[in-house]
Amino acid sequence: MDFFQEGYVHALKYLTLKARTERELVDYLKKKGFTEETIIDIIGRLKSLNYVNDYEYARQYIELTGTNKSMSLEMMKIKLLQRGISLEVIKQALKDSSTEELGHCITILRKKLKDKEYLLDNQQRIKVKSYLYRKGFTSETIHRALEAIFDE
Repeated sequence: MDFFQEGYVHALKYLTLKARTERELVDYLKKKGFTEETIIDIIGRLKSLNYVNDYEYARQYIELTGTNKSMSLEMMKIKLLQRGISLEVIKQALKDSSTEELGHCITILRKKLKDKEYLLDNQQRIKVKSYLYRKGFTSETIHRALEAIFDE
């Protein structure tokens, strides 16, 4: 078996576990000891088959994280950058996403709060704000979300 075929098999096995970014796949193949030229060929083949698609990865990450996790869009952007996706691809995926920052923050607040009376206590309000800050939301978004919750 030649190096391309061997690397291609390794890459396919790695991709069967979960979706990967191009950089994650390149790093994996480098650790396995494949040459730069072989890696470029393997990545090219996988991209042509749409097995590796950073835009699609980012779009799905944003949609799934937006519904399943308490994380701001800015925090999602940072996580995607750490996985090696370019800023342009991330911006496009965010633009195409149906996830809206304020609505997402309100949804998280609703999950976090069982009762609006909880926020009447200043200490509890500070705790909730701190929680949202740690999730990457801006102070403006947090204040608008809190107002929306009180207006309900």
